Amino acid sequence: MWIIESCAYGLKLDGVILYKQFAQRRQVRKLQYIAELERNVQAFFCDFKLKWLSSLNFVTSRILSYNKALEQRLENLAHKKEKEKDYEHCIIKNINNHNHSNRSHCRNTSRNLDQQFANLTLKQKEAERDAVSRQLHI
Repeated sequence: MWIIESCAYGLKLDGVILYKQFAQRRQVRKLQYIAELERNVQAFFCDFKLKWLSSLNFVTSRILSYNKALEQRLENLAHKKEKEKDYEHCIIKNINNHNHSNRSHCRNTSRNLDQQFANLTLKQKEAERDAVSRQLHI
């Protein structure tokens, strides 16, 4: 009986050793699985970061190009406004010059008409005097 007990004890001991080995293998597999999950998560985040950076780069480039277009449009509008101001200034200057020349022309014309009228009146008076003096000489 003693031998059977020792055999049973030996089997128990072998069972405990087998269970410990099984538990160790299970622990190794569990650690390997956790390491694989960590690698997958790390790869996912790396891929996510790359995609996010790529989309961020795309959005940034679109914003920059839109800003450049807006800056160009603003420059064009400023240039157009400057041309309009210059054109307006030239028109006002021409109107002022035209008004000034018309005033002086009107003054000159008025003076000329006054002189012509005075000369005409003088000539008529002289012609009348000459006619009267001729009648008196006759």
